[in-house]
Amino acid sequence: MGARIEAGSDYIKVLQDDGARPDRSASLPAFSPQRVAVVLAAARATGRPVVVHVQQLADARIAVMNGANALEHAVCDVPIDDALVAEMKARGVAQTATLATYAGLAGADDARRLAADPSVAPYLSARLRGMLGLVWKYPRLKDFEIAMANTARLAKAGVTIIAGTDAPNPTTAFGPSLHLELALMVRAGMTPKRALVAATSAPAAFFGTADRGRIAAGLKADMILVDGDPTRDIAATRKIVSIWKNGYVVDRTAHE
Repeated sequence: MGARIEAGSDYIKVLQDDGARPDRSASLPAFSPQRVAVVLAAARATGRPVVVHVQQLADARIAVMNGANALEHAVCDVPIDDALVAEMKARGVAQTATLATYAGLAGADDARRLAADPSVAPYLSARLRGMLGLVWKYPRLKDFEIAMANTARLAKAGVTIIAGTDAPNPTTAFGPSLHLELALMVRAGMTPKRALVAATSAPAAFFGTADRGRIAAGLKADMILVDGDPTRDIAATRKIVSIWKNGYVVDRTAHE
């Protein structure tokens, strides 16, 4: 942990996942419940936010009960239960669901349709287009269905949702896949406004970056102007008119 802090890490991420699913045995090494408790205690002692990669309900429960600040990836092995939902809400544990990756894992064509969207396609480099067109060798439909349902349940309960795609997994790419993540959040039952919060002020608040995440005087001038109202139609985020980064206009035609 000390080495990570000395290297400048703003948060500590812990991996707790042995790869097991209802129809698949464990294939990865993972901490025992006792060991992960020790690891999370050490991570919390750094004073940095602690996020834990989980995909199984049992691991999510261990992470939450041992002080994780956020779960990375929606639980996808079984439906979450009332007890875990209540604990996450009470403890303020956030969820990054990475639905874009789960959709690709299910063999859905969302990423390919995103790459063909006239509002997006002209601005994709060949590399990004290729990433969106990749496929998973072994699709897993139920992981996506369960992840969507679990995300919907947490969102309905008022748990903080933070947008994240888990790029560059197959069918995802840094940048464009965020549009898909927002659309999938809305498909899961979140309002467009809440999905936008998940991509802006919610992560800024979680990671303590008070100078960004909102449009206000004195804050970091990272903004986009879109043609449409994304609080009504989340797909309007794709219709970008202008981009500002650190107060400077970004040329969208400059591909990788």
